[in-house]
Amino acid sequence: MNHDQYGAHEIMELQEVLTFSIDALNLFRLYLSYAQDPELQQLVSRQMKFMTDEYNSLVHLINGRGLTAGMSYRPLDGTRLSASTIQAETRTRMQAQPVPQQPNRPEEMLDDRDVSSTVLGFHKASAKMRMEAALECADEEIRSALIQGAINCAQAAYEIWQYMARRGYYHMPTMQALSSTQILRGYQPTTTSVPPVYHQHPAGMQHSSVGPVYRSTSSLSSSAADGYQPSVGVGTAGIEEGASLNAAQTASGFSAAMDQPEVQAFGEPDEPASRH
Repeated sequence: MNHDQYGAHEIMELQEVLTFSIDALNLFRLYLSYAQDPELQQLVSRQMKFMTDEYNSLVHLINGRGLTAGMSYRPLDGTRLSASTIQAETRTRMQAQPVPQQPNRPEEMLDDRDVSSTVLGFHKASAKMRMEAALECADEEIRSALIQGAINCAQAAYEIWQYMARRGYYHMPTMQALSSTQILRGYQPTTTSVPPVYHQHPAGMQHSSVGPVYRSTSSLSSSAADGYQPSVGVGTAGIEEGASLNAAQTASGFSAAMDQPEVQAFGEPDEPASRH
């Protein structure tokens, strides 16, 4: 893929995402050495394996090597909690007093709570970063890859949160039942009718098991793109001719990760689909 076709926002956002991915993998590898619980060790190792594959796929995508970054992360069945179990454990955590926390003293080693909490924080931050980056991208493939990456981070965060909930590492702050009920029941479904023009184009909205899913139409995307033209003195990438930003050098500055953490047979993510 020609790097000159990328916009300035895309280049900068991709640089942030890829750098953050490298930092996360390096930090996870360091923290993994402090994990004592075998379940946590396998959980973090498996997530690192997926993160490495996802990073490599994104690098291949931006360098036009024919691979896609649209990989989907799926937690292992053994780590998932049923809805009833989550509700029961949540009620138990709500009733328990929070454990006082403070930074470790110099003589203290990192423990499993430190490791899992740091992993959770990185996944949350990465999900926000990738979704924000996707909103700045015009390239459809990169945009889709970043959106899927944000979803993957959210899935991984939920998986590590469930581990922390089972171990008592994550306290759930609550409100009084009356306050919660009054606030949440204050919202009611709307009865406002939709203007007739929207009923003529139902293809833009589809429903899934978790709610409506918006699907953009190709005609809308193409017509919107055709409506924008570069201004005088601005290159095709949206950068002024006098600027020193080199898109090709920036995008090609990231290399695929060669080494991956040792992982036992603990389940593999789905194979990436081929690009169309």
